[in-house]
Amino acid sequence: MRPHISLLIISAILCSFALPLRGQTDELKFSAVCESGQTLYYKVTSNNEPYTVEITSETSSLPNYSEKPYGNLDIPSSITHNSKIYSVTSIGENAFSWCDRLTSVTIPNSVTNIGKEAFSDCRKLTLVIIPNSISNIGNEVFIRCGLTSITIPSSVTHINYNAFSCCGELESITIDKQNPKYDSRNNCNAIIETATNELILGCVNTFIPNSIKSIGTEAFARCRKLESITIPNSIISIGDKAFAFCYELKSIKIPNSVKSIGYGAFCNCIKLMSIAIPDSVINIDGYAFYGCKKLTSVTIPNSVTRIDYGAFAGCINLTDVYIPNSVTYIGDDAFGGCSNLKEPIYNDNCFAYFPDGYANEYTIPDGISQIAGGAFRHCSSLTEITIPNSVTSIGNGAFNGCKSLTKPLYNVNYFAYLPDGIYKKYSIPEGIQQIAGCSFADCKGLRSVSIPNSVKSIDDYAFSDCYELKSINIPNSVTSIGNGAFSDCFKLKSINIPNSVTSIEDCAFYQCIKLRFITIPNSVINIGTCAFYCCENLTSIIIPKSVKNIGATAFAHCIKLSSINIPDCMTSINDETFAECWHLKSIVIPDSVKSIGSSAFSGCSGLTSVTIPNSVTSIGSYAFGVCKKLKTINVPNSIIIIKDDAFDGCTSLPQSTINRIKMINNDAVDN
Repeated sequence: MRPHISLLIISAILCSFALPLRGQTDELKFSAVCESGQTLYYKVTSNNEPYTVEITSETSSLPNYSEKPYGNLDIPSSITHNSKIYSVTSIGENAFSWCDRLTSVTIPNSVTNIGKEAFSDCRKLTLVIIPNSISNIGNEVFIRCGLTSITIPSSVTHINYNAFSCCGELESITIDKQNPKYDSRNNCNAIIETATNELILGCVNTFIPNSIKSIGTEAFARCRKLESITIPNSIISIGDKAFAFCYELKSIKIPNSVKSIGYGAFCNCIKLMSIAIPDSVINIDGYAFYGCKKLTSVTIPNSVTRIDYGAFAGCINLTDVYIPNSVTYIGDDAFGGCSNLKEPIYNDNCFAYFPDGYANEYTIPDGISQIAGGAFRHCSSLTEITIPNSVTSIGNGAFNGCKSLTKPLYNVNYFAYLPDGIYKKYSIPEGIQQIAGCSFADCKGLRSVSIPNSVKSIDDYAFSDCYELKSINIPNSVTSIGNGAFSDCFKLKSINIPNSVTSIEDCAFYQCIKLRFITIPNSVINIGTCAFYCCENLTSIIIPKSVKNIGATAFAHCIKLSSINIPDCMTSINDETFAECWHLKSIVIPDSVKSIGSSAFSGCSGLTSVTIPNSVTSIGSYAFGVCKKLKTINVPNSIIIIKDDAFDGCTSLPQSTINRIKMINNDAVDN
């Protein structure tokens, strides 16, 4: 009779027999079956005594496993490979992310580090045993997990604010009483930073002790079962997204001690019916009550001076709002989408909201100094609006969608709106100092615009989506060109930037696909993120030495760009800055640069040579990915970090260069 061999013994045998991963010639990565039956993947972090490994996912991109670890996982403290016993000391970034069949994890004492998002989105993970060897629980390690209880050992001295964010099923939180940094005083079922008295994580069973001074960022976010909670008079601030997406929260009393309500603090609390804002509050941050669909009335006290963008947007049942004269600023779309507001909302200083349905003419009251962005958006029946000369500030898109307007809107200071379909050419009146955000947006028939010398600022998205706009002259009086100011101007071929401009903001010329040439003056010190993204016909550009920063993707997908100079005062090349610049042939990186970001030159299929100075110490993942013609690149001794796949798909690299790269990171280049 054949003897019976238990599955446990088979697992133990397999666990001791670690296999190199397919394609790994030097076996710095391998896999093994652990005693609880799951296949885990390891990366050697030290091949000298003491031998150490990090647990990784099978692949670096989703889906990150061919067969995900499942059930109850006991991570081994050591693993044998090629007759060497490796200690498991680290769980890598995203090692178990989206392992949606994991139910519990026991981490051994050998592990001292848990990487970013290591267990993110493990929706069925209800229990994790954190050992005393862990001192840091970092960025989004357990975000969006199904954890029902957490025990923090005494060794933990740092917990990132979002380490356990959006763990909506949490019912119990315990802190070891010997922990020097955190406590859960009076068995309050919360994580409290002892020195600052800030509550950084709560759950459905939390009560907030009287000694707490602040509720931290995302402390109760997505706490789905939370219906009510008492905030004591000791609380001074409610942090960003502190109660966001608490779908069952019906009522909450904010005490007079609270001075600030953070960004998105109560956003999408869809059952919240009423809120009393105390007269201690000075600022209501952006999206603070966004999407609170059952909120019917709000009284804003005289202490409030600022209501930020989207603060009450999407509160579709809001019927009554009072704004005191203490408020001197109202952000864009602060009351956007509040379709049950039937009367204009304003005070002596700010105009916040105008309801759709009013026909004919409307005169904004004299004395108003600010019109909030989106205030008159989609008021399609208004035929004429008068803006008083007292107005000195107009937010983005204040009058967008006012389809029945036939005349331009402006006062002595501000140009506010040009109706679409009427003008092919337009001259902005003399004396105008500012062009409001989105004021010419979507004027699809507009071909040319004359800007007078009085204009000092072109605000965000002022000329975005002007598809027929071919040329524009910006006078020397202009000092500021806003975000997306000329984005998606598909026929814009040339533009002058005067030497009065110091910054080209994010997405300023995004997808100006006909733009062939542009001169950047030596007054410019910043080129923003996506500033020239997808300017497909841009062939060359001279960047002056004054430029200290070029944002991520600033020149990405400029497919005809054949040459570029990188100023010698830049310290880093940001992520995707020159990605998909197919015609770039050579790059000389100045010796001021210390780092090359992820995908910085990825997809530059014509790139043949790159000169890297001794100042560079790190190269990001996929930095030169799929640069198929890259033959010449030096890897100086100063480089100590090359991230995975940095040279993936660089099929023309000589073997000597490949060997040099692999000395720093075996996974940085294809075998």
